[in-house]
Amino acid sequence: MTGILFATREEADPFLTQTGAVPAGDTQHEVFLVTGPGGEEQLRVLITGIGPVAGRGGALHLIEKHGAGLLINVGLCAALNEGVAVGSVFRITEATPLAVNDDPESQEALWFPCIPAAWESLSPARLVTSAEAVFGGERRARASRRGELVDMEGAAIAEVGSERSVPNVLLKGVSDFAGATDRRRLHENLPRVAGILAEILMHGLGIVPDARGAE
Repeated sequence: MTGILFATREEADPFLTQTGAVPAGDTQHEVFLVTGPGGEEQLRVLITGIGPVAGRGGALHLIEKHGAGLLINVGLCAALNEGVAVGSVFRITEATPLAVNDDPESQEALWFPCIPAAWESLSPARLVTSAEAVFGGERRARASRRGELVDMEGAAIAEVGSERSVPNVLLKGVSDFAGATDRRRLHENLPRVAGILAEILMHGLGIVPDARGAE
C-alpha cells in the first residue's frame, strides 16, 4: 500500500478533491482513502500537521497501522536560491535535519536517501528540514550551506523510511524563498503550488481526476 503525507489540509485539498478521496475513519490521524489506478488499490493520504515531530508520527502511523510499503511526502518548500521560479517542483534526492543549534561547518550532516519512483523527470534537489520556520536570518544561511530547499517535515519522514526499510519519495513545490518577508508570499502562493503538486502527483500515480471533484 502507498501512503501519501501532506503537512496541512490546505496543501492536500486539490489532490483530495480531484481524486474523490473519502475519510478512512481513522481515529488517531486525519486519513483519507483514494482509489488507485484500475480501481483496485486504495491509497492512504494522511495529514501530518506541521513540523518534524508531526511528520515522523504520521509516517510511523502509515507504516504500523496501515501497512504502507511506500511513503510519498508532498508539500510546499522554500527555495534557498532566488533563481528558482515559484511553482517549480523538485524530486528530493536526499534530506537532512537542521537542529536548533546545528552548525553544518562543525559536524557531518546526516542524510536520508529518497527514490525518484515515477517522478524521475523532475529536477533533483537536496532538502533541509528545520524544526522551526525559516524566514531569513542565520538559520536560512545555515540551511543554504547544506541544500537547495528547506521545509519542516521531509527529512523526518525520510528518516522513518530509512529506519523501517520503507522507500520514500519526496516531492516539493516552491512557494517562497525563506526570506524575512516571505511568510505572506507563502500563503499567497499556497493554492497555486498545491494545485501544481496535485497534478504532478496524480500523473505519476496514474490516477485520472475524479469527474465529481473536477466540477
